[in-house]
Amino acid sequence: MIKYISLVIVTLFAKSMMCQVMYTKEELKQFQKEVKEIKKMGRAAIIRMAVNEVSGDPESLLNDENVHISVWYNDVEVKVEFIDNSPIRYLPYNSKYYYRVEVGVYLSERRSLTGRIIDNLAQEDNPYDKDVYLYRTTKEKQKLVDHVIKLNNSNKKAFPIENASVVLVREQEKYYDIQIRMDYPIIYKINKTSGKIYDYEDIYQDFYPTPLPDPIGPPHPGGAWKEMKE
Repeated sequence: MIKYISLVIVTLFAKSMMCQVMYTKEELKQFQKEVKEIKKMGRAAIIRMAVNEVSGDPESLLNDENVHISVWYNDVEVKVEFIDNSPIRYLPYNSKYYYRVEVGVYLSERRSLTGRIIDNLAQEDNPYDKDVYLYRTTKEKQKLVDHVIKLNNSNKKAFPIENASVVLVREQEKYYDIQIRMDYPIIYKINKTSGKIYDYEDIYQDFYPTPLPDPIGPPHPGGAWKEMKE
């Protein structure tokens, strides 16, 4: 019998509820005026307004080939989207990063951040008190990734993680936690010393997810998002 897993994505409902925000005519006029003023600054200047929110080293981020940056606007908002495209992400112990984040840009110094998080926290119930930035593949992390790949490939039945589109490596004291794919992941551990693979799980291998439902609710009051090229 074919098995199905129904996914209830609460965030879709939350986003649809957010889309129901209503503005007065005067508010809409003010927002539209602000969007026009921000757009006059040009794409590069708008990115500069946002980049400090997602990196402690903005100059290197702007030149990072692994990071895709785009600027979007509608009638009432302007935002900058940063996406890390590293195929293998190495997460040191007690670390937390965005791998995709949007920064709302305004004429004032106010900024708004929404994004998708990956982490390797010491304790889930312990507040993380450091700045959360976009994930970056540094030279040091790449050396660690290469080491994990070597350990992984020393096993005859190892998954070829260097060929996977998305892999998370979470460093633990005596082993590495490997996660392949974000949705319906394959997960297992690699012993740091012996390289032995254990606790292999692919619990969804015999399941077929149902399609995600379309978001519910009225369209965004600012209209469709458009990408700013210049």
